[in-house]
Amino acid sequence: MKILVKGLIMVLCFVISAGFLTGCNSNSLKADKNLGREPKEMAVVLVTDLSKTGFQNAMDDFDYTNEMEKVLNPEVYQGIWTQIQTQNGSFIKINGTKTIENGEFLSVRVQCVFEKSNLDLQVTFDKNNIISGFHILEYSGGIAKMAVPDNIKEASITFGEDAFLLSGTFTTPAQGENFPCVILVHGSGPQDRDEAKGPNAPFRDIAWGLAQQGIASIRYDKRTKTYGKYMGADTTPKEETIDDVVHAVNYAGELVQINGNGIFILGYDFGGYLIPKIAAVTPGAAGYMILGGSTSPLEDIILRQYDYLASLDNTITRQEAETMTQAKTAWDKVKQLNNESTESSSQLLGISRDYWLYLKNYEPTEEMEAVEKPAFILQGEEDYQVNMTEYSQWQNALLHKNNVIFKSYSGLNHLFMKGNGLKSPEEYEIPGVVSQDVINDLAKFAQENTIDVSVSSE
Repeated sequence: MKILVKGLIMVLCFVISAGFLTGCNSNSLKADKNLGREPKEMAVVLVTDLSKTGFQNAMDDFDYTNEMEKVLNPEVYQGIWTQIQTQNGSFIKINGTKTIENGEFLSVRVQCVFEKSNLDLQVTFDKNNIISGFHILEYSGGIAKMAVPDNIKEASITFGEDAFLLSGTFTTPAQGENFPCVILVHGSGPQDRDEAKGPNAPFRDIAWGLAQQGIASIRYDKRTKTYGKYMGADTTPKEETIDDVVHAVNYAGELVQINGNGIFILGYDFGGYLIPKIAAVTPGAAGYMILGGSTSPLEDIILRQYDYLASLDNTITRQEAETMTQAKTAWDKVKQLNNESTESSSQLLGISRDYWLYLKNYEPTEEMEAVEKPAFILQGEEDYQVNMTEYSQWQNALLHKNNVIFKSYSGLNHLFMKGNGLKSPEEYEIPGVVSQDVINDLAKFAQENTIDVSVSSE
């Protein structure tokens, strides 16, 4: 799971500022390790070192400016990398590089593919070929481009509170009006409107598929995607996710193309986990859909994923064992958190104290008991992130409720795309589309639970 962490931003800003502000004063006599090496090659090697938890190598194998050396060491690199993976999932691969010249500085953007989202790691070199900056940037690789089908329309929209206006996409059938509408709610981390994973765009697939069956949708860039650097350690899931779902529902209700009695909320991954809380503040919604949503505490899911990924090759290295030990220590601290706790996010699985306290004692299945609107819980049977145990927990708790239906899909992974048997982050790099069976079932659920005002008023 990926959560915005103020601690990470603060560390990075400090490192970046030190490097860029003083890079031109670097000592050229230091450039022996970097001598004769291309910046692009060094940037790739550096990121590769980090991905293999070679934090000491990341320091020893390169020359840094004096100012960078004051703020960087193996422990800082380890902290940065741990929090990057907490936010974005496990590292998968380097997808390419881009080189940018800026006066006496040259920056190499290394495009990194992670399990849940992608980003660029930028390494900057001064005129003496010495590393003078390190920066985390938005991914520049992009998702697979596809033309909008002729039978649907898309429009750019803006909604939300003044301080955090969100940009999104409103998708409808090309013809008609009075459409049901589905609000798409992201998984954890700073997601874009398409919930992009590598070359895949599951929210785009769902939006287009629904529109082709007469249903509109709203998808948008998550608040932490757009305003992450302005959100502090006191940010909780309420500000990160829930408040903006309320804004989206209100916005949809004002659109003339939308049937106000047919507004549904689809929560994916962590968004699905939060659906019971979302339902409590969206009484006007017609129903709820949970796709790959967990029921277990977030910290348990994170620890389970650490363990699963470390054991994929049936060998646990010394570095993996150390990482697992650190994760278990952090997990223990999360379990013991209270209002008097003073631990930083770096001690709490990369997530702030306030975020954890908001979720403390949260029981999704118990809170879902109070939801009387129709609900549809969907699960991919090949999903290793939110596995079938989580799905069974939803079923065991809610099977007695007549308003809740369930369906699992053979062969589908966490993206609700056909898996390739790997059950690992690498499968998200394989281009795919959301299963048509899933889209058909979502459309049917929305259509069956939308009140037709023209009929009911007769």
